[in-house]
Amino acid sequence: MADQPQTTLETDFPLIVQRIAQRAVAAGGRALLVGGCVRDALLGLPARDLAVEAYSIPSDRLRTMLGAMALDWVDTVGASFEILKARFGEWAVDISIPRCRL
Repeated sequence: MADQPQTTLETDFPLIVQRIAQRAVAAGGRALLVGGCVRDALLGLPARDLAVEAYSIPSDRLRTMLGAMALDWVDTVGASFEILKARFGEWAVDISIPRCRL
């Protein structure tokens, strides 16, 4: 069986997403794009709704990290779980931390 060629998804996600991912790695975690922006990229459409899931970073540390990034604003929403909403220029990004229910 022949080896399948490797494919990569290249798209022009805004710089803010790259910065969040780099800061997450520097803080010992990782950040992944999730949701509609991934779907849109796979369909060849421009990204609109940016959502990032941050792993292995406590919410207070994530909030501090985002606050140090010179974002236009960071706000917390969600009664039962935290979603941080950050804005940088024209881009709004939802950042969440995965949770498990026991």
